[in-house]
Amino acid sequence: MNASVVKPPVHVLLVEDHPLFREGLAQLVRSCGDGVHCVGVATAAEALVHLAHGTVPFDWLLTDLKLPDRDGWHLLAEVRRRWPALPCVLISGDDDVRAAERAEQWGCRAFLPKHLEPARLRGALAGVLNGERLFAAPAAPAAGARASPAAPAIELTARQREVLQRLARGLTSKAIAEELGIGERTVKDHLTVLYGRLDAGTRAEAVARAVALGLLDLADPVAG
Repeated sequence: MNASVVKPPVHVLLVEDHPLFREGLAQLVRSCGDGVHCVGVATAAEALVHLAHGTVPFDWLLTDLKLPDRDGWHLLAEVRRRWPALPCVLISGDDDVRAAERAEQWGCRAFLPKHLEPARLRGALAGVLNGERLFAAPAAPAAGARASPAAPAIELTARQREVLQRLARGLTSKAIAEELGIGERTVKDHLTVLYGRLDAGTRAEAVARAVALGLLDLADPVAG
């Protein structure tokens, strides 16, 4: 099946509490096809309101397992009770085999780890939206197959990591400068370098890319 094109229209409800990662993931979902629409919310309660009273019916639910008001399992149970036919996908920062097995048993269409490189995560999402089922990280190319060159390791200085952590918290350049005790111009210089190394054009893309590469842990109290 060609996972690069999803037949429109498709309406996806995304539940993820971290605003920048939510925005980055929503961009990935929308990039799966011209007719793919994605609405992002931060909590299970917001998700239930959108499902019950949204202006358009949603075709998919994509939810993180760790939410501020309840975990993804409780949200899934409520969705299964009220909208049993709605396809659901769980996404988690932990590549937990048991969680993947549980998701499949609960009738989910996929369980996706957050640490996937953005291009692979996009491919996985497109495949799932096209009807595929996925409960493990997409396999590496088979022996003898043409594979894309591995992305080079990205090394960041301690200061760049500090700036990145605060970027993930949604701080402005001025606020980052004040918190770190450095000049705002210096912060902007660090951001320019970070965007270049992460091949990102926006804050959301930078955070999503950093999480995928293991450079940023959103569970870290400094970054969260």
